Formats: sequence, structure tokens, C-alpha cells
Amino acid sequence: MTTILIVDDNRDVAKASNRYLSSFGLDCFEVYSAEEALEFLKTNEVNLVITDNDMAGMSGKELYLQLESRLPVIIYTANPEVLGVGCPVVTKPNATLLSQCVLGVLGHHGRERD
Repeated sequence: MTTILIVDDNRDVAKASNRYLSSFGLDCFEVYSAEEALEFLKTNEVNLVITDNDMAGMSGKELYLQLESRLPVIIYTANPEVLGVGCPVVTKPNATLLSQCVLGVLGHHGRERD
């Protein structure tokens, strides 16, 4: 099963993203900070991380920089100032574009492993 970690300090957005992406048969988990994400990843394997950028403490961009060599990351944010950071950036709220990006990244990442 494909597993996604959703990182967003806005619980409503995290839960809505989880429900929407789960409808595609994806197994999703939510955490509410980048620091929680790093703790979660110590004991759980995921195929993709979707993170907000603007969060208290560590930003989504900083989380991406810590994870970029280990797993694919998508930044899902209302403030697209992080464009060009090196990973896909999807502007909120656009669940359709997010799902297309997720499926594209997972498909691309799966081909790299073959």
C-alpha cells in the first residue's frame, strides 16, 4: 500500500487532505508540525510527504531539505513563495491539482526504483 504523511499545522486542512487522498486508495497519516513529522518518520515508512510551508517552528521548506535525499516531498501551501525550492509546490486550496501532483510524483518515484 502507498503511504503518505500529511504535515500541516491547520488540522482542518490536514484532515480534508487525508479524506480526499484516501479516496484514491492511498493510506494517509497526519501530523501537525515538521518536528512531529521527523519523529513519525523515525518509526514509520512512507512513500511521500506532503507539507505545508508556513508552520510554527520548522517550515515545510526546511523539512524538505532534511528529507530530500530520502523521500519525495510536495509542498502544499497558500503562499507560493517557495517555488523553485527543488520539489513540487501546489498552491492551496486546489485538491484536484494536489491529487494530480501526488499521483505523478508517486508514478515517477516508482519508475526510478524499477
